[in-house]
Amino acid sequence: MPESAASQSMKLQGLVQPAQAFVVAGRFLTKRENILLLSPDVAEAEALAGDIAFHLGGDENVIYLPQFETLPYEALSPHPDVSAARRKALRRLALRESEPFICVTTRPALLQLCPPRDVVTDSWFRIKTGGEIDLAGLRNFLDNTGYFFSDPVEEQGAFA
Repeated sequence: MPESAASQSMKLQGLVQPAQAFVVAGRFLTKRENILLLSPDVAEAEALAGDIAFHLGGDENVIYLPQFETLPYEALSPHPDVSAARRKALRRLALRESEPFICVTTRPALLQLCPPRDVVTDSWFRIKTGGEIDLAGLRNFLDNTGYFFSDPVEEQGAFA
């Protein structure tokens, strides 16, 4: 297979998951190019992301993009932990300019709608342990990102 075609896609089959992670980590270290891995299910994607991070010596180049485990027309909201992990992954992807990464996800997660890149990059407020909080800036951020002031807080989406 010519190098140009090989660098575009690679199919791993017949390897146990830890071996897949080893091969992907080796390719990443050799080629230093972005890699998108599609796993058949959530559990395998999470485990694969962890195994790759192990082989790379950390997770700074590994981004796990989780899927919402609810259907769009269901009256249920996704679990808050999944929503937070997805927002974190989308932000990490949006802020990557030149540093290569490995994104591990599932087909359903890849097909789920995402907010525009500028919304993802601009919708965060850093709070540091032991640091001072700009209360006016925090209130402005919450107002601009869909939260509303309510004292006392009685429902989701409110702040006091």
